[in-house]
Amino acid sequence: MLRMDSDRTIVESMVILIESKDQITGTHSRNTSKYVRILVEELQKCDTFHITDTFSNSIISAAPLHDIGKVAIPDNVLKKEGKYTAEEFECMKRHTILGRDILEKEIKLFPELVCLKEAKVLAEYHHEKWNGTGYPHRLKGEEIPVSARIMAVADVFDALTAKRQYKDAFDFEKSVQIIKDGFGTHFDPEIVQAFLNAKDRFYLELIKTKK
Repeated sequence: MLRMDSDRTIVESMVILIESKDQITGTHSRNTSKYVRILVEELQKCDTFHITDTFSNSIISAAPLHDIGKVAIPDNVLKKEGKYTAEEFECMKRHTILGRDILEKEIKLFPELVCLKEAKVLAEYHHEKWNGTGYPHRLKGEEIPVSARIMAVADVFDALTAKRQYKDAFDFEKSVQIIKDGFGTHFDPEIVQAFLNAKDRFYLELIKTKK
């Protein structure tokens, strides 16, 4: 129990760092952890990914750190209102590699924390797409780690349903349709199906985040 509490304290301190840089990113980080939990619990009902309780706990704990690289993105880009220029978008895309590098340093300090190793995977790969058009490495299909494929759906769903400097929040049904439209292109088809199976739970969690 002491070990688990210690792990949570370290992760929570890093999430607070994210929030101190940008409240929107901090809120997003916390929300995605809840959506990841729903997805992994749904995926545990089938045999496709053989998700163990250990893996489940690790990715849920790691999820809030997937965007930690944004603490190293300049404020004029991170907090910009309106559409990014091509140069600004390239700068923003670097948060994946920056997050990986930050977490590599944390792993050296806390090598016993399995969730940090999973967080590094999420940070680096959560913007990869099933069809190979994502970033930073343009991985395709099963080349993308399972945890990052799960994170991608949770990440996009929260981004769609939340207000940002550059857009209003989309309603639930429109957000669900966008996830469906990403079936086999942006997202792993099996994970999209899990999302659809758990759609009611996503809706209830979304309502909680709006209170």
